[in-house]
Amino acid sequence: EDMLENLYAAAGEDIEKAQKGILVIDEFDKLAESGKSFDHISRIGVQRSLLKLLDGSAFYFKGKKFDTSKLSIVALGAFTGIVESDDYSNVSSTDFVNYGIMRELMGRFSKLIAMNSLTKEDIKKILIESNFNPLNTYKLLFESMNIEFSYDNDFIDYVADKAFALNSGARSLKTIVDDTISSAMFRIFAGEYSSINLTRPTNDEKPYVLTKKR
Repeated sequence: EDMLENLYAAAGEDIEKAQKGILVIDEFDKLAESGKSFDHISRIGVQRSLLKLLDGSAFYFKGKKFDTSKLSIVALGAFTGIVESDDYSNVSSTDFVNYGIMRELMGRFSKLIAMNSLTKEDIKKILIESNFNPLNTYKLLFESMNIEFSYDNDFIDYVADKAFALNSGARSLKTIVDDTISSAMFRIFAGEYSSINLTRPTNDEKPYVLTKKR
């Protein structure tokens, strides 16, 4: 019910609009039974609670009736190792059942869509073009401090290489950029520098160049 309440709030508390909305359940793979007694029971319990949601039932909260029959529900998950190869094009409901998702639950989803892993070029594109990339966050921060912020193509390659090696897609980009620049932040906040340029580190060099204020 918490998910429906959040959707209701996102729809401006318009119940008609919310009932025709899209509900996205992220990390659906984490609900797969693990074999451990407590985890098995709790995860299966969550799976069972989703059956009613996917069946188009009515839920009641805040004096409102929420009919889920017209709701579009999307479940996302990495499902690492669900097939032996890297080709997910032929993944089936049986593969998900063998992974630990209830057969009854899988039967409620009308389509299975497999997505390929991100390539290094995909990761670079996200890092450069996404409005939510961590470089934009630092750009805004440094602009507020009147510090010139820049980076070169070698730095983009460096971050993409590290993210690709971690096999964690784009989710590790912020951590990598944060780790790269963290040792410079104390010196920058001390007010001694007018600019910072990020680049690929060589040997023991830092992955950035700081310019002192005149």
